[in-house]
Parts: sequence; structure tokens; C-alpha cells
Amino acid sequence: MMLIFPWQVLVFFISFSIISFALEKSGFFKWCVYKTTKLARYDGLKLFNYLFLVVAGITFFTANDIVILTLTPFILHIGLHHNKHPKAYLFMLFFVANTGSLGHLFGNLTNIMIADVIGVSFMRFLDVLFIPMIIALIVEYIILRLLFNKEIKQTFSVKDVDTRNLIEDKYELKLSLLLLGLIIVLAIFEPVHRFSLWVYSLFAVILMLILTKYDRISLIKKMPWKIIVGVSVLFVLVSFIPLGKIISLITSSESFIAIFLAVLISSLLSALINNLPATILMSSILAGLSIVNIEPLVYATIIGSNIGANLMISGSLAGLMWMHLIKEKGYHISWREFSKNGLIVTIPVIVVVSLVLWTIF
Repeated sequence: MMLIFPWQVLVFFISFSIISFALEKSGFFKWCVYKTTKLARYDGLKLFNYLFLVVAGITFFTANDIVILTLTPFILHIGLHHNKHPKAYLFMLFFVANTGSLGHLFGNLTNIMIADVIGVSFMRFLDVLFIPMIIALIVEYIILRLLFNKEIKQTFSVKDVDTRNLIEDKYELKLSLLLLGLIIVLAIFEPVHRFSLWVYSLFAVILMLILTKYDRISLIKKMPWKIIVGVSVLFVLVSFIPLGKIISLITSSESFIAIFLAVLISSLLSALINNLPATILMSSILAGLSIVNIEPLVYATIIGSNIGANLMISGSLAGLMWMHLIKEKGYHISWREFSKNGLIVTIPVIVVVSLVLWTIF
């Protein structure tokens, strides 16, 4: 099992963000918007359903950060193209990507960090958390449909567009997509080749910048460096948080309560201090426990590190980037609105998934 260090996470995040910016600049997302809304026949509900399945599916086979950084610009262009705020689709993308990532070991970098505590294999991880992930997604779909019913049922209308004019440079687009596809394939087969995600994502972005004519300076400048520095500081500060009494409460509780508390505490920590620093903290605590059956608590912590990012926008690095991209396109989603919707969607998921995990063990 490979250990993931903070600087590796940041290298991956920066590399993949640059690739996403390059795809947007090429006109790829504009082209996708037109094709996708036409496929849905401009029906908002059909578009929501298609995107829900696409986001859940791609996340399961790759990783949540990849999906959020790639598809957020695409959904933003849906709003720009149709002159409507794509709020329902943005929230759906973010929540589903973080929930779909708890189903397999490489769906989220936090999964690897926590699973390393007891050396969880890829198949064992899949065996335990695949069903909880499916049930969590079903619950999430129902809540999102109720929460955004009005926005989802709207109809899109648009003038005919010559899609050939939407792509600025076909060579640069093809190369960028080839490198993106390579990253995704390597991510899927990571258990075989054992190379870390940050290695080939960094190699891909360097290759892209060398072989294309993208404005390298503008791509790098678009990165939210203040966010990256802020999260880096959290990696240092997290070691000063005392959790001894809380962990004692978890380990002394009955099995369901212990699982529920572990999911809840992991979720809250992820929401408050970002899931990556929170995962480092929880992993170190779990590694120091001497209880006989630690496995349920490890999986409960993994669940919390994934869905906890849906409670507050500060819960994940991809979430902060998500908000940055939304503001950059002139849309507004406040932190208060995000947390309100996050609580409505995530609290029922925490309860249901805790019950499912309890029945498994």
C-alpha cells in the first residue's frame, strides 16, 4: 500500500487543474454542452438524470477530484449557454462525486490514507463499501430531486450552433484529451502498475505544456494559489487538535453507535478542517488504537472523509476549487447556501450508510 503525503496531493491537484483549464480554453466544454443538452432534448430532468449517472459512473472508475475538476467547467457552460443558473446540476455534481468515491480504494486519496492503517486490499475495500455507496447514491438522488425539483424540471432552449466553430484548436484538444484519457486509464489500473496518481498527472501536464501552444503563464495564473497555501497550512495545524476523549467515547460505545460516531466525527472534521488534514489526523489515531476489531471504525472513517466534504465548502480542496470556478464564471453560491444544502443532503446519508455498514459487520 502506497502512502500519500500532502505535497503529492497538491501536485496532483495543480496538475489536473491545469489540464482542466486547458480543455476549457480549447472550447471542449462548450462543444460538450451543446451535444449533451441536445441529447437530453433540452429537458432539464433528463439532463439531470444523464449527468447523475455519468458523474457516479466516472467517479467510481476514476476519482472524485478528477470528476469535479473536469465536469464543473462543463456544467458552468450549460448555464452560460442557456442563460440559466445551473445550481441544481452543480450541487448534484459535487455531492455525487464525493459520495461515489467511497465505493473503491482509489476513488479518493483519503481512502488510501485511511485504508493503510490496516492494509485493506482493493477487493476487500470494494466488497465492504460498494453496497453502502449504492444506497448512499440512491438516498442522495431522492433528496436532490426533492430539493431542486423546480430547477430540474425547467426546459432549455437554444439556437442552432455550428459545433465545428466551437473548437479553437483541434490538435491541442486531441492531445489534451489523449493525456486526460491516459490519466484515467492509469488511475483505473493503479492496483496493477502501482504508480502514484500524482506522478503520471504531473508528467501529463508537463507533456501537454511542452507539445501545445497554450498560454502557459495564464494557465498557471488561473490556479487559486491562496487556497492551496491555506490548505497547506492546515496540514501543519491539524496535529494540534486533541481528540483523545472523543476517540475513547467511540471505542467504548456499542457497535452501531461506535460506527455512527466514527462516520459523524470523520465527516465533521473533514467539513471543518478539510478532509485531507482530517484524514491524516484520524489515520494516526486509528493506527494507535489497540482494540480487537478496528475494521468497522476504519471503514466508518473512510465514509466520513468522503461525504463529510459535502457538509461545508472547506471540506475538500476540490470543493474550494469548485467554488473558485463558479465565481470565475460570474455565478454566486454562498457558503451559507452550500452548508444548508449540504446538511439537508448529507445528514440522512450519514444515518443510512451507518446502518448499512453496521449490518455488514
